Amino acid sequence: MKNITKQVAILLLLINFSLLAESGGSLEFGFIGGLSIPNENMSDFFNVENVSVQVDSLKSVGTFITNSAADKGYHLGARLSKDITNNIYIYGALTFHRFNKGSYELAVYNEELSDTVLAHFQATTNIVPITLGINAYLMRKTVGLYLTGDLTYNFISTSVDYEVKKKITLPIYLDRTISRPGCGIGAGIDFDLSLFLLAVEAKYNLSNLVGREDGEPKKNYVSISLGVTF
Repeated sequence: MKNITKQVAILLLLINFSLLAESGGSLEFGFIGGLSIPNENMSDFFNVENVSVQVDSLKSVGTFITNSAADKGYHLGARLSKDITNNIYIYGALTFHRFNKGSYELAVYNEELSDTVLAHFQATTNIVPITLGINAYLMRKTVGLYLTGDLTYNFISTSVDYEVKKKITLPIYLDRTISRPGCGIGAGIDFDLSLFLLAVEAKYNLSNLVGREDGEPKKNYVSISLGVTF
């Protein structure tokens, strides 16, 4: 699976460069940034439901209690775009999304320990998508309205900080990076200001649509972006 996903990333990069390098239309450069709104699973670990816990000499099943999902995050990125026709253009982009800390508690339930909170966790997730996208304009004058869709190859990392109240052994991933193919779909409006193009865009993103492991939560998010293209 790792070899397949690496091949997908390389293929996506090659398609990006080849399409953008073709003759016809001028190549434009721009920046994007804005708000990233995660789903409730964004900061989940792979085995967030139940985990075998060694507490002193007792072995039990621990249950994660979600106190709060990841907060709203932000994104920054750059893109290259090129007109294919008057109403269609393609773009390649590299973007960094950061989702602020989601909080969890780990509790163990058994007769010897009673109901005991063993540890507090905070997880931070970063997603870096390599993007190949297309915009199709419904109207394109001084003000343009468009639909957008893209294919992405996403590098997803989650790091976990924790505070332990008892001596425990936890078989969980505290720092892990994975890569997954995904996609996005959305719409936007842009304004031709002569010197540059200003755009506002909303998009729903599925960052690990393909290749999820058993128990791996879906990590989807909405991005609301402000973009400038020169």
